Amino acid sequence: MKGAIDKKIIILVSIIMVISVFFICRYIWPKYRYVPPQIENQKPIKSETKVKKVTLQKNTTSNRREYKPDRCILKKNISDREEVIFDKENCNFDILKWKDYLIFPDGNGYPPEKEDVILYAYNIKTSEKIKIHSLDEYANDYTRRPYDIYLGEIFDVTLFFNAGGYATDQILYSLDLSDITSKPKLISSDKQYSRVSYSYGHYWVTGAFGDAGFSASKRALFDIKEQKIIGQAIETSSDLGIGTSYLGADEDSAFIASFVKKPNPQSEEEEFQTILSEIYALNLMKKKDPKTIISKKEMPSNIQSVVYMYDKKNLVLFGDDAYVYNLEEKNLKKIVSLKNVKFEGPNTVFGNTICISEKLKLDIKKKAVVSDETDCVHKNSGSENSLSEKIKGYELPSEYSFEFIEGE
Repeated sequence: MKGAIDKKIIILVSIIMVISVFFICRYIWPKYRYVPPQIENQKPIKSETKVKKVTLQKNTTSNRREYKPDRCILKKNISDREEVIFDKENCNFDILKWKDYLIFPDGNGYPPEKEDVILYAYNIKTSEKIKIHSLDEYANDYTRRPYDIYLGEIFDVTLFFNAGGYATDQILYSLDLSDITSKPKLISSDKQYSRVSYSYGHYWVTGAFGDAGFSASKRALFDIKEQKIIGQAIETSSDLGIGTSYLGADEDSAFIASFVKKPNPQSEEEEFQTILSEIYALNLMKKKDPKTIISKKEMPSNIQSVVYMYDKKNLVLFGDDAYVYNLEEKNLKKIVSLKNVKFEGPNTVFGNTICISEKLKLDIKKKAVVSDETDCVHKNSGSENSLSEKIKGYELPSEYSFEFIEGE
């Protein structure tokens, strides 16, 4: 009897479960599992709204014109045709003239183009165009591909140039111009050396880097005849003006200024100011301990800048007052008050005077600030002026013409 009752209960429960499943599938599940209806052979619905045809432009930003860079073209007129020597955008590229040759780079190596950049020598008499250097062909000289080729100076019959760019390798080369078809010589692959220069009675290999307030420089003595680095590396670096700065050199030493940060209670806008802490010398040839020139204790207060006068063997300090330190006599003297003088760079040296603004000079001999804007005005010439003036100065034959097309 009990077994028959249990069997009836099982049958009843099974029937209830089947009914429940059917109810869920038929009425509840479709609400949560929506499938869009499939419509076959449906004709497109015509919209009553009129739509204007739109032509896409290169620059779709409203009220903004497409940027066009400056363009510089050098041509040679040959009877019934024109020969294009170069046709370049962004006219701030390097060009040099040596005897009958124009030397210039061609190609855009910057992203996204990343073209091959080639250094050419063009003979203005014969129209011969010689390939001197190519980024692609000299790819084994670097690990991080340079973006461009930059021309340096010519010393005697040697041209120095470098392949480089921001955050790339810097490869320094020399070329014997007496045989312009010769292979360039690799001088340095140090990332901070980019040029050979002459200053303070020495040849140098130098380089500098700057980014977001940080700057660094590096230099060493260079043997111009043997074309090799002979001195120890003189390195400086600063972050927002705080750190070290190269001032110049004499026969044996490089002079380095050290700047620190201190509170500036006299200004509401600038909470801190950068002041000169000390000056020391580093031996150019051997790695020795720095030699103190003006110690922290000897340094006058609130000195904000310093200028080296190579010919006079003077270090001139600028702050609330002007001081002169003579490197031979080894003494520090106050020469004039600068409390009511607003001075700004560049502090170019002219004989006994130093530019402290566009209209003012500090005369070391007279120990006075004098009004004289001769040579102190900084003229910032544009790319067209600098390049066109350069080419004009080369006095090319009459069949050559230079054209500058201003960008928009």
